[in-house]
Amino acid sequence: LIVFIWYPQPFFAADGGWQGIRLVTGIDMVLGPVLTLIVFKAGKPGLKFDLALIGIFQTLALSWGVWTVYDQRTALVVYANNAYYTLNSEQAVEAGGQAAKIIEHADTRPPYAYVNLPVDKAESKKLVRSLFSGKPLFLRGELYVPLTAELKLRISEQGLSSSMLLNKSEENQKLLDDFLRQHQQKVDAYAFLPLHCRYNDLVLVLDRKNGEIVGSLNINTSHLF
Repeated sequence: LIVFIWYPQPFFAADGGWQGIRLVTGIDMVLGPVLTLIVFKAGKPGLKFDLALIGIFQTLALSWGVWTVYDQRTALVVYANNAYYTLNSEQAVEAGGQAAKIIEHADTRPPYAYVNLPVDKAESKKLVRSLFSGKPLFLRGELYVPLTAELKLRISEQGLSSSMLLNKSEENQKLLDDFLRQHQQKVDAYAFLPLHCRYNDLVLVLDRKNGEIVGSLNINTSHLF
């Protein structure tokens, strides 16, 4: 559930999947055995009762841990400001607007949303002014629309240039070269979009022909701007 559904790649390492595994594993493999070691003594009166309490306590703690991991899952990915942003379930509720509807009816996991900016100049200026004192753009759920094939193509026309992506980094160059070699394509065939997650930033790689996400690069884009 954690690896393939709640935190599918590339979100597992960058958006909390590892932290969820550690939490559940710690509760399941550490808490119960440690408490058992503390109370266990052969022939001790009431030992069965103590062990039963430990079992109940561990079950409750494990249930809480699994629920926490589920609640913090990558619930929605939003495109705004020429980048993608991940939202957990609490942030999706905070965003409001169309967020819940998009999550409910999405065909992909996680679902994707697009921030559709107003065409009217007056409304656009009003929105920009409101951003200084309100929610950031990627949390404005009233502007969300589902990410359609047309919008994917529009996004694929944007993104980072390969020169900005590499930023004179040999490590970044190697990551990009390995990706291109694996997919047997030239760099011009792809668009590169920042993906901002809770624990790390990545670069999503989009096919320029259809706008579909074909992979990711472990390149932190926060220092590029």
